[in-house]
Amino acid sequence: MSRRLIERVLRGASLGAVSLVVACGGSGSSLPIITPFWVSGGIVVSDLDGDGRADVAVARTYVDQPPPHPGYVDVHLQTAPGRFAPLQRYAVAADPWALSVGDIDGDGLPDLLSASPMTTPPQINTVNDSGAVALLRQRNASPGQFETAQVLAVGGVTNDATAADLTGDGRADVLAADGVIVNSRALLLAQLPAANSFATPQPVCTGAGGWSALAVGDIDGDTRSDVAGVGSGTLWWCRGLGGGNFAAPAVIGTGVALVGVALADLDADGRLDLVAADAGNAPSGGLGAAAVRWWRQTMPGVFTVQSQIVADGARHVVVRDLNQDGRPDIAVISTVYQTQANSTWISVLLQSASVTGAFSVAQAWQGPDGGSFLAVGEVTGDGRVDIVVEGPLVYPQSSTATGMFLSGTPLP
Repeated sequence: MSRRLIERVLRGASLGAVSLVVACGGSGSSLPIITPFWVSGGIVVSDLDGDGRADVAVARTYVDQPPPHPGYVDVHLQTAPGRFAPLQRYAVAADPWALSVGDIDGDGLPDLLSASPMTTPPQINTVNDSGAVALLRQRNASPGQFETAQVLAVGGVTNDATAADLTGDGRADVLAADGVIVNSRALLLAQLPAANSFATPQPVCTGAGGWSALAVGDIDGDTRSDVAGVGSGTLWWCRGLGGGNFAAPAVIGTGVALVGVALADLDADGRLDLVAADAGNAPSGGLGAAAVRWWRQTMPGVFTVQSQIVADGARHVVVRDLNQDGRPDIAVISTVYQTQANSTWISVLLQSASVTGAFSVAQAWQGPDGGSFLAVGEVTGDGRVDIVVEGPLVYPQSSTATGMFLSGTPLP
């Protein structure tokens, strides 16, 4: 059994009953023998300890037995320009996948939030509703240090989660993307006045099914938080009505297999636009049709779509000014899980200097085996933003060719 096939099992692929047995010598078992290994998930590059330098956090899973597997978040603090302290490892819910940063408790310090799709063993022909999120709150007296994780049972298959004030009470709530198509929902965990307490998960954005990823922002400019989500081939928008209530999902656009989404003002017109990673035919075992697609909001609530073909299996996008020209650019990571060879690619799409909101691929290169997430930040101490992927592995920006990136090296 290939490592890529195992990773698909970890992410909830429907492959039937698969048994993993840890190699321990002399067992004589006819079952597959798997040497324990680590699998990386979501990655965050952010100043976690307030020293002005970008730090790195990565969701990690230790595969040493059949699922569920022990989950962790590894935190790497940048202590001097381009130099990092030994990692700090925090236990979270099983098999963490996505990772995000936000101020969960309102103390002005960034906290971390990991999403675990499933925390109980998968069962054949059974919908698994054991998704969870884990909250890592930063310690007030110890910058960059985190308390023991608070694990919240969410339900569904929690493919993504974020912290944002969705009820309008000034407290950050938790919103989770449910990947179960028949559930057709996101799940809102409203934060309660009592310390570290959240309400029972409530379905929101019902009618939008099979969520792969979500993003929160004021899309329509009415000061209330809206939700954008992707799943299968659809990008939808759930308009915030206030008090944790949302309008029914409105379809903004479609693709082949949209699995990643980001919100950003691409054209500096003051309105949020949407960017999505389209894996193309890769999730169905084929190749082709993978793209980055972006929907510019040309008038309030009116979107026009453009796209750029990229490597098969596009799954996660980040929007950031990569070449220091003041215009947002796009980085995307592509992976075809069912390919046993290394098929991860990273593509950089730079915005045109002459045509606002137009992007083209400026560089594409082969990334690490099995990469699914990337982040952007200055981690080499030279003042230029770099690309960081699971591992963590750093692709430094060239000092002579702005917006171009060099070969990957381990985090310093």
